Amino acid sequence: MTERKAVFEGQRITVAEGVVWTRVDDEIIVIDPQSERFFGVRGAGIEAWEAIVHGATPDQALTAVLARYDVPEARAKTDLDELLSSLLERRLIGISDPASPD
Repeated sequence: MTERKAVFEGQRITVAEGVVWTRVDDEIIVIDPQSERFFGVRGAGIEAWEAIVHGATPDQALTAVLARYDVPEARAKTDLDELLSSLLERRLIGISDPASPD
């Protein structure tokens, strides 16, 4: 079995401008008030979201998830890619090359 490279590996993730989030019990609600887009994050996604909003790279977010949850790394990578893809599709996050200026 070959190692699958994560889609967002090596990218810098930022919360989109104007987006707010809050934790409500066992879920994080991510909201773009301007577009009225929102997204609920649960389970291991909470660990990943909190790592990313505090400046972690996708690899660091993956490490945080693996440290807290007993899940195979390949599954965690797939789930993280799916989470980030969903957030990006809803324009709740942005991605950039880490070498590019802000």
